Amino acid sequence: YVEDEQTSKHLAPLREHLSNTRTVARIVGLPGLGKSRLAFESLGHELTRKNVVYVDCTLKRPELPDVLRRYAIQGSRAIIVADNCDLELCKLLIDEIKRPESKLSLLTIDINPEENPQGADPFIVLHPTSEGTIRKLIQQIFGSVLPSADIDKVVALAHGFPQIAWLIAEAHKEGVVDSSSLRDDHLFERLVWGRSNKDKDALEAITACSLFTRLGYSGRFEDEFSLVAKKFTSL
Repeated sequence: YVEDEQTSKHLAPLREHLSNTRTVARIVGLPGLGKSRLAFESLGHELTRKNVVYVDCTLKRPELPDVLRRYAIQGSRAIIVADNCDLELCKLLIDEIKRPESKLSLLTIDINPEENPQGADPFIVLHPTSEGTIRKLIQQIFGSVLPSADIDKVVALAHGFPQIAWLIAEAHKEGVVDSSSLRDDHLFERLVWGRSNKDKDALEAITACSLFTRLGYSGRFEDEFSLVAKKFTSL
C-alpha cells in the first residue's frame, strides 16, 4: 500500500468520524481505484477494527436494511462497511443508522460517482491517482522482478488505476507484454458496464472505436464515425 495526497487526507478523519455512533460516510469511484483499500486502511486501525462488519451488498441486498434495523434496536455497536452499495440501498441503510436508539455507523462504497445521498458526510469521490504513486506501488511489489523500463510501461498503461497497474505488472512478470491479453473479466466488466447488462451492439461499437486514438462523430467529422460503423461493425 502506498499513500498519496488523495487518500492520505481521508484516513484519520474517516476513522475518527466512524468511531462515533449514527454517522455515515460514502466512498465512490470507478472500479480499480482503491475504494475498498481506503476503507481497509482507515478502519483496520486497532481503535476501530474490532467493531467492523463487512458486507458485500450484491450478496445480501434484500435483507440488509432489516438486519441493520435489528442491530439498531438491540443497541449493538458496529461499523458497517457496505460494499457495492447503490444509491437506493444507501438511502435505506442511512434511515436505519440514524434511528435514535442506534449505536451503529456506516461506510458505503460504490462504483457510481452519483449525487451525494442526504446524510452521507463525508462523501469521498476517488479519481485516478498520480503516476508517481503508481510507480511507487509497482516498485514496492514488483521492483525485484521487473526492470525499470517495464515499470515505466506499466505506469503509462495503467492511467492512474492501481488495480490495473497490478494486473499489467503481474502479466509482465509472467512474460505477457501485450496488455490486451490481460484477463480480469470481473474488473473490466464493471468498468465497462457498471451494473447494467452486457449490450452486444454497444460492445461491438466500443471494440471498433478502441482501434482509433481519435474518432469524429459530429459536424464535419461525422463521416469518420459513419465509415467506422460501416467498415468495422455490423451495426
